[in-house]
Amino acid sequence: MDSEYFKEQILDELEGAKDYIKKSIEIKAMNEQWSEKYAEMSVQETGHAKNLYDMFKEYISIQKKAYDGVLPSYIQKNWDCVSGCYEKCMSDIKELQSIMLGGE
Repeated sequence: MDSEYFKEQILDELEGAKDYIKKSIEIKAMNEQWSEKYAEMSVQETGHAKNLYDMFKEYISIQKKAYDGVLPSYIQKNWDCVSGCYEKCMSDIKELQSIMLGGE
């Protein structure tokens, strides 16, 4: 497990969460049960993304200690990519989820 792993997994979970909630919105008029299932899967994916993001933050903290506060450039690049995307993506997904789930 390394910074590339965290980056790939977190971005995958965020993409899945966004895809599922969009499908939930699109199919609601046709099939309410499917819509609910897609919304639930989106929530699960955001939970996975959050767990991995929290783990990645801890990983970064440990790496900073090991490298006297200066991360190797490839680790820093992966962290910058994830941290820059995470807040924006999660905000967008939560907004769509609130439409479907009434702000749960």
